[in-house]
Amino acid sequence: MARAATDSCRNSAHPGSDRALAALILASCLVVPLVFTIALQDTFALPKVTALRIIVVVGLVLLAVRFVAGGVRMTAFVGPLDIAVLAFVLLNVAAFAFSVDPRQSLGGEKLQYQGLLSVLLYVGFFYLARISLRGERRLTLLFVSIAASGTAVAAYALVQKAGLDPIWSYLPKGRVFSTIGQANALAAYLVLVIPVSASLLPRTQSLVRLIVFLCTGMMIAALAFTLSRGGYAGFAVAGSIMAFPLVRSLRLSPRVFFVRWFRA
Repeated sequence: MARAATDSCRNSAHPGSDRALAALILASCLVVPLVFTIALQDTFALPKVTALRIIVVVGLVLLAVRFVAGGVRMTAFVGPLDIAVLAFVLLNVAAFAFSVDPRQSLGGEKLQYQGLLSVLLYVGFFYLARISLRGERRLTLLFVSIAASGTAVAAYALVQKAGLDPIWSYLPKGRVFSTIGQANALAAYLVLVIPVSASLLPRTQSLVRLIVFLCTGMMIAALAFTLSRGGYAGFAVAGSIMAFPLVRSLRLSPRVFFVRWFRA
């Protein structure tokens, strides 16, 4: 409790930069998955990576303002988790240093850009989120932002499957790709977003819970239309992990849950 109070005091001492940093992270989770442009040959990956880089730079500026003002203490980031992250970064740096193609290792393969720069980008986002999204309310807002973006991505995938896409009139091998750009990548994204969305069910009531349920159903349908075997396997694992705690959090015994399911 003392630590939570201390964190609260630090945040309240710099409410403007703290709220701006949190809003930046929430907006990025909502907007970045939806970003693409047909003005470039690289329609999907490059716009997203560029948006992430801009957001991280802005976030680091806000973080620097908080740090200079004394709103962030570096000693708060020395723990087992931080050691694991540091080891992850050092291993990637070593892989880059000994790479046979340092240039590609730095920026990543074309149309993917999963090189060292992207790894550092992800780590930067992790710490920006860790600093700014403290407390249950902001964590819930993060989940809502992710779920809203996932719903929009899934809706576009369903539009594609219905043959109503105003941009692309065909689907490669009949597989939807939505705003992500590739069916397997879309499946991987949905496998991550579906459990986050489902976790909102116990936090909501009546009509809102129904909306969350329908949005999650849309994502599952979009995942099915990716025809991604890896996505199906990932969803099976994620579903088996989240099913029991979700049922418990909804205050249903497994027996009552299945009885209601079959009656419905």
